[in-house]
Amino acid sequence: MDVAILGTGVVGRRFARASFFCTARAGHTDESTDRSPSEPVTTDSGDPDTTEQFPTVTLYGVDATAVMDTVDVLEETFRERGNPGPADHLERLDGTTDLETAVGDADVAIETRSADLETVRHRLAGVEEGLDDQTILAIHTDVAEPTAAAAALENPERAIGLSIVDGGKARTHNAQSPSGNGDREVIEIVRADQTDDATVDSVSGFLDGLGWTSVVVNDAPGYVSDRLQLALEAEAMRAVEAEVATPAAIDDLVETGFGHAMGPLAAADRAGLDNRLETLEELAVELGERFEPPAILRAKVQAGQLGEKTGSGFREWDDDQPVDETVGTES
Repeated sequence: MDVAILGTGVVGRRFARASFFCTARAGHTDESTDRSPSEPVTTDSGDPDTTEQFPTVTLYGVDATAVMDTVDVLEETFRERGNPGPADHLERLDGTTDLETAVGDADVAIETRSADLETVRHRLAGVEEGLDDQTILAIHTDVAEPTAAAAALENPERAIGLSIVDGGKARTHNAQSPSGNGDREVIEIVRADQTDDATVDSVSGFLDGLGWTSVVVNDAPGYVSDRLQLALEAEAMRAVEAEVATPAAIDDLVETGFGHAMGPLAAADRAGLDNRLETLEELAVELGERFEPPAILRAKVQAGQLGEKTGSGFREWDDDQPVDETVGTES
């Protein structure tokens, strides 16, 4: 399944890395050959046909320097790791500033460029003009509204939302992860109202081939993983506000007691308390008072205590790590 990655930001690079380093389309059947995942693809001579195992990955961006820098990093990482694969595997990675070239031969195009809803709609319409009829159009942006984003498409049934479950919140260790970072990515597949079953199945298979764990959810305000994480963070903030426990104690309880890689208050700090406040306000409008931002969060944002990026939030930070023991009960 050949892939076009639209955007050179953090998310675009993650998809490009995973697609480029995947070693096989494991876990799903290639409907074009009607083969099961366990059947190796071979040439006429009986040798493994590695061209059937590695996708062509094309990275698109408007900044040629950013595109080629990303391609160069991936190629260099591939050489350093000595990854198994065909001699011409590096030729299956390319970058371009021409949108038509990027998406023309793709089986799946992944839009990762962040923007407001109207801009995303406009971009998707432009992308669709260059797609084959059967190409999947996946949307991974800050706009958690794939139904609305796909409304202007001529073939909206092929559109689908994606959301990587970020940070250390929901990772399972997997030393064989094709992304090369030792972690198995977890990703939400967000089914828009228009998305058909074939698109869901194809995207699930594609992500499984990358070594990622996917969970299918329906389109709703906010991503499911964000809603669950924010609910935990908001309750942790209210506990601090009521002087039930210190931020460090709450994070330690959640990390050691529930096995989370990062406690809710450290996670909120790392995401940026201003960002958390904005998201909670939006969800409160859509979903009601259970997402109403705690007063202590508003006070910290107003005071400029935004978390890791300012060195202080609910936790105190140094060298990308929380270093406090009891800080955070005062607003």
